[in-house]
Amino acid sequence: MTFPYYDIIDFPSIPDELILSLEQIYELDNTFIDQNNKWEYAAFSPNKYLKEYLQDMFDEEIVSKYQVIRKDLPVHVDYKITGVKYNYIISTGGNNVKTRWYDNLEKPRTIIHEVISKPLQWHSLNIEIPHNVCNVTSPRLSVVIRSLSGDPLQLKNKS
Repeated sequence: MTFPYYDIIDFPSIPDELILSLEQIYELDNTFIDQNNKWEYAAFSPNKYLKEYLQDMFDEEIVSKYQVIRKDLPVHVDYKITGVKYNYIISTGGNNVKTRWYDNLEKPRTIIHEVISKPLQWHSLNIEIPHNVCNVTSPRLSVVIRSLSGDPLQLKNKS
């Protein structure tokens, strides 16, 4: 991994016509394991056209999801996922929403890095270091992709 926490990534923007509204996304299949918290955090399988567009950018097979965060997330490491994840923020969830990384999962006391993500820009995210999302005041909507292997993704060579 060439970055410790977060990097801006030069992947192509997602065309607006491929992004569903929040209402349309809520009609999709919520794949998040903890259904008790589905209104705080949810992950939805994308529609066919978005899934095909995203997969076409890479040779390696990817997993893609819509992610909706409606309130602050506790400090965590992503469950059953390793490596790097890529987010394309559609709506930030508020004016001062931060992703923070911490020194410890059980007793997080020290913030070791924090960022405020900009909308309509890809970034990579280290999900193996304890992190959270805070200051959420409205739904934070993003498209999330990762390789099945957990390895960093490389765009197809279109030559």
